[in-house]
Amino acid sequence: MAFERRRAGRQAADPSPTEPAQQTPLAALAGELRKLRERSGMSLRELERSTFASDSALSRYFSGRGLPPWRVVEALCAQAGVDPERLRPGWERAQEAKVGTKTKSRDRMAQDAHHFLVRSFSAIQMEANAAVNLAKVGGGAALTALLTIQAACNAAIRDLRAASDAATPPR
Repeated sequence: MAFERRRAGRQAADPSPTEPAQQTPLAALAGELRKLRERSGMSLRELERSTFASDSALSRYFSGRGLPPWRVVEALCAQAGVDPERLRPGWERAQEAKVGTKTKSRDRMAQDAHHFLVRSFSAIQMEANAAVNLAKVGGGAALTALLTIQAACNAAIRDLRAASDAATPPR
């Protein structure tokens, strides 16, 4: 019974997402971004590769818990075949509403950058490994070049992980 009262109270207090007059600019933008995702027909993982934003970041943008950089909005528009300028006014309203809110610390931004780079290099490494396996069948100069790329990716990932571990305080 107490649960039902809390639930009913929460429902009464929360504005309906279908009432645009009560939506925040960020919530309105999130709705537009969800439409772009649906129109593209792509999964979060597929969009992650084409927008250079992690799937968790994309999830925050689609749910209205974060404001995407303009470049991510442009990339989503490109995947959906929509002119990005159509979303610019809504994005600018959300950006203006964000002014004055607490921003991430430099340490957190650096940590996010390290994680993004490690994920990016890991994806490149997986592609290089697949290419090496294909080139082993053909052999020759292509295999030598791919083995060099693979070694460079492995070294870069080791360096990034070491830097990330050094910058991340123990929990």
